[in-house]
Amino acid sequence: MTVSNEIHLDDELEGEIPFLPPYPKAVDIGKVEEENHSNVKVLAFIRNHTGECLAFHFTDDGIERDIKITQEIFGVITQYGNDFDVMRFTLHNMTSGGIKVQVMSLGAALVGVIAPDRKGVYKDVVLGFDSVNTYYSPLNPGFGRVTSLCPLPYNLEKVVWDWDFDRDEGSVTFSTTFYRIDLILSVKYSLNVCNEIIVDLKASGSKIVPISLTSQVYWNMAGHSKGEEALRHHVLSINSDTIWKHYNHKLKNFYPVRQTVLDFRQPTIMDNDEVFGDKKFEHVFVVTKGCEEKVAFVARLIHPRTCRYVEIFTDQPWVLCNTLNKLPRKDWDLDICSEDDDMNYGECSEDDTSDLDPCASDGKDSDDDQNDELEEIPGKYNSVYRKYGSFCVTPLSDLTGFDPILRSSKPYSHRIIYKLGVYKRYMKRTKKSTTQDEEDKEEGQGDGITDIKDE
Repeated sequence: MTVSNEIHLDDELEGEIPFLPPYPKAVDIGKVEEENHSNVKVLAFIRNHTGECLAFHFTDDGIERDIKITQEIFGVITQYGNDFDVMRFTLHNMTSGGIKVQVMSLGAALVGVIAPDRKGVYKDVVLGFDSVNTYYSPLNPGFGRVTSLCPLPYNLEKVVWDWDFDRDEGSVTFSTTFYRIDLILSVKYSLNVCNEIIVDLKASGSKIVPISLTSQVYWNMAGHSKGEEALRHHVLSINSDTIWKHYNHKLKNFYPVRQTVLDFRQPTIMDNDEVFGDKKFEHVFVVTKGCEEKVAFVARLIHPRTCRYVEIFTDQPWVLCNTLNKLPRKDWDLDICSEDDDMNYGECSEDDTSDLDPCASDGKDSDDDQNDELEEIPGKYNSVYRKYGSFCVTPLSDLTGFDPILRSSKPYSHRIIYKLGVYKRYMKRTKKSTTQDEEDKEEGQGDGITDIKDE
């Protein structure tokens, strides 16, 4: 293979995304030396129209990818008397500052995102569990799950999906088939060197079926176990000038966010008790996007102390934002997570998506409901999760009654992109004492991820 000295990039990507500088079309492009060029690599970042960013190391021997994929058995689930292995896949961006992403075949869920801070300390920034049986149990409020907003006769997060992965592409694909309703679903997770997690949800079938798939990931950029105190120090931006409110199932109203406490078009610290206090933060925002913009910027969440951030992009028109306002009820037995339990998920009358439905309640839980909820649940790395300690952005289809309809001639597709990084703007302003640095180091050791670079 002959290596060319010229790299041709796509020049058609123009314009800006709200709150962000223009995306780089090419950075850090090296030159190939004519002599002994077999050991010289050229790194080129190329972004296409859909927001994907691909990077290749070109050598005279071929193309070397920068995304490493490993797999392991996360646990075993018993359904209908049969044991099913639940596989967990780790996608690792091997470039400097690269993140690790963990997904599993139970529910096609995103179970871990391990990202560095401004000092290179790696921490898991999404909520989840250490045991596959806890994900399967009623203790799981929906961490990392893929779910359907339209009722289906199956609970998707209880299904052990088929899996496949592509090392060259840096992706893992989960799929499942529901023969009774002739429905095929697939969820594809891709990771690139720009630390973008690309989630493609697709559905196909021969029958006319209302379908609306989405992903539910709870973030805390200070660390998954940091809770409400750390979340209130985050800086939030939401690309929306309109919110949707409801008073009953029939009345639907849109309100501008201008001159209200829900105006997050400019970066805002999440320390407002009026917004994030006991009233709970759970609102539906209408995404502001251009007419020809397919995948639009939705929100950015930054933790100034660590400078970690996550940006969410989607092609859906609405998003539901909340701060983990509900936990499982106290009457669920904690022993349900025992490894010896024979658990059968069966077929559900409809998918458990009441917490995603803004019409399910008026946004105010009764005192009895609050008293029935658990005060805390066990989390990853022997941590504890409480309410209001994480932030979730759930893309939604049109809630006014025009849900996507799956037809044989028009398959359903939905894309979500999570982009992680270190926001350098805060690095000069962020000063930490020696005690705080030691605490961060201890926390990283507690999570068991400080040696990520050596893996």
